[in-house]
Amino acid sequence: LMGMLEAAPNSYSRDLARIDQPITVDGRLTEAVWKNATRIDDFYTFMPEAGQPAQERTAALLAYDEYNLYIAFIAFYDDPKKIRATMARRDNIDDDDIVAIFIDTFDGSQTAYQFSFNPYGIQSDGLYREFVGEDLKPDFLLYSKGRIFSKGFIVEARIPFSSISFPDKDVMNWRIALFRRTQYLNHDVTWPRLDNYSTEFIGQLGKLKNISGISTRRPVSVLPEATASQSGSLKNNAFSYDPFKSNFGLGLKYGLTSGINIYGTYRPDFSQVESDANLIDVNRRSPLYYREKRLFFLEGMDIFETPIEALYTRQIVDPLAGLKLSGNEGEYSIGLLSAVDSWQGTEDFLRSSGIRPGNTAYGRYAGKNSLSNTLRLRRNIFERSTVGLLLTDREFSDSFNRVGGVDGKLSFDENNVLSFQGLYTWSREIGDSTEISDPVYYLSYVHTSSLLGVQAIYKDYGKNVRLQNGFIDRSDLLSNGFRDGTAQIWHDFRSTNGWIQQYRPSAYASQIYDHDNVLLEESFYLGSYIVFNGKTTLDFGWFRGRELYDNTLFSKTNYTFRIWNNYFQWLIASFYYYGGDGIYYSSPSFLGRTDYNQVRITLKPTPVLSIYFSNKYYKFSGENGGIDFGLSQNIPRLKISWQFSRSWNLRLIAEHQALRFASPLLKAYEYDDLSLSVLFSYEPSPGTVFYLGYNDLQSRQDQFNNGMWPVTDYRRQRNVIFTKFSYLFRY
Repeated sequence: LMGMLEAAPNSYSRDLARIDQPITVDGRLTEAVWKNATRIDDFYTFMPEAGQPAQERTAALLAYDEYNLYIAFIAFYDDPKKIRATMARRDNIDDDDIVAIFIDTFDGSQTAYQFSFNPYGIQSDGLYREFVGEDLKPDFLLYSKGRIFSKGFIVEARIPFSSISFPDKDVMNWRIALFRRTQYLNHDVTWPRLDNYSTEFIGQLGKLKNISGISTRRPVSVLPEATASQSGSLKNNAFSYDPFKSNFGLGLKYGLTSGINIYGTYRPDFSQVESDANLIDVNRRSPLYYREKRLFFLEGMDIFETPIEALYTRQIVDPLAGLKLSGNEGEYSIGLLSAVDSWQGTEDFLRSSGIRPGNTAYGRYAGKNSLSNTLRLRRNIFERSTVGLLLTDREFSDSFNRVGGVDGKLSFDENNVLSFQGLYTWSREIGDSTEISDPVYYLSYVHTSSLLGVQAIYKDYGKNVRLQNGFIDRSDLLSNGFRDGTAQIWHDFRSTNGWIQQYRPSAYASQIYDHDNVLLEESFYLGSYIVFNGKTTLDFGWFRGRELYDNTLFSKTNYTFRIWNNYFQWLIASFYYYGGDGIYYSSPSFLGRTDYNQVRITLKPTPVLSIYFSNKYYKFSGENGGIDFGLSQNIPRLKISWQFSRSWNLRLIAEHQALRFASPLLKAYEYDDLSLSVLFSYEPSPGTVFYLGYNDLQSRQDQFNNGMWPVTDYRRQRNVIFTKFSYLFRY
């Protein structure tokens, strides 16, 4: 092993060694061909302070053959007892020590593959997008094994070329970065040496040169899946079970070129194995946002992301079939997504749109499907900039929503970036013969340096803007359109010595006006962010602002505080608080007090057992006209995960949600919901899974005694037992 680690040349550009014998991935590095691998061991600190020689030694070995890229990390420790490692599920190793490789196979794109590993070789993979950050939603097929030894740990990995995209060239240069995070030091180190004040990450990567003779064969992936379930529900004060249900679906993936893939799905099972954690949804005016978790909408989706979220795939609720094309070809990136959705024709959706059974329009829409299409084109220009085109469309019976526009990022240098987007929307809404249209604009500028960070953002929405395939975070302000301007400034003090590693004071100001120049909101913020030695982070701030609601301009003062600690490997704890003045967002509106806090605790008593507890608590206090309008919502959640091995897992989730009102007049609207979920899973690789699970929801509503609730105990509202099996075939 030590013979492989002779000093490597100090350069940020290396020839990638080619080998003629395959390597067995076992974490031992016993093959003789490793001695001929490309060696890199000149790592530098990246966080908290960049550019210093790494405190503990790291070495990486890289090689390739016709079909695979091989990489090995050897991470040395002064005290190996401080290694942090758990037998975690895929993509759940953030709290462990990790090593990683970032690869930009197109040598100048805005996206890099990100493959991370903990000391056991557990994988966390995804994409890193310039100016956006990491996205761990995509999963790629790769093989890895880790081993802890007397001086540290070794990770060995094999990445098939069939799992990644690359240009059709005889000889390629790839950009890469190597990364190591050591939790007990709270340090990140990288090769090459990177500037953490730069707006760019991918643009700073080193290079692997002269890669040639690799297989461009694109395998066909076939993913058949079978699901079965039986559910029950409370109907007419009696609990009954529905007939047994089964579903057989099929997914396909084919590489049209080495850089572009096409995906298809028919009758997919889009039920989520793990339901969304409930969010505080009382006394709020803006919509809730839930992350996408469904496999078909995860891989190859980075091309569709723009500053204005014109594609938010959670809007495709119950798809019957889907088709997707995405990838890169030369300087161009392309994406196409089509989906047939049955949700819009359901009674639940039509009722939410004000169309009920018996309405003359109900028969025009009931049982029909919508069709959603999105087309995306993007081109790299100059050295580090892009321009793009985006078109989206949703057609449902006689209603439609069509959106089109352009966007771009202009990176003048590593410290200054200008981003822009303009869209025009044209719509006819359900049940309405009137056609409406309006534009929406976005403009931002970011400057970062060791002296100062500055960001300015401007957004302008016309009152008739509709993004039925997308998401508008302030859709509550659309009635007369709005213009939103924000400016932020900050400075970082960083050090590897002393008990404070990073201190960032910051300030921002924002104003929102409607298109009649009426002030809707304004705020000013002062805050600080501090990273201490001992894996402790603290941030706090003060807000002062005004907000127009129900024709009244309210003045508000608020405070925020957050602390997080991960000093012990077996314990992670955090607390967040936001409080101060708050508006009662119902009629009659008035100014009261808002208090919100969230506690999160993770216990890891053994490498295979994880116990996570969180509690979200919201309270509004205030009287108006002699009536107490106080209310509170509390959501505790417990998640226990037992990872028997890299593939086998047993998980239990219990969550309670309670709503309370201070006024006796509102007691009838109080409720308690208790949900339980048990899941046994086997996931040896992406796409190949077996699930056996049970979900249960029980409710209590003490005051609502109209015959539906004859007792005050919890009553089961619905339950389901389900199983799913899928297997990924690659030809």
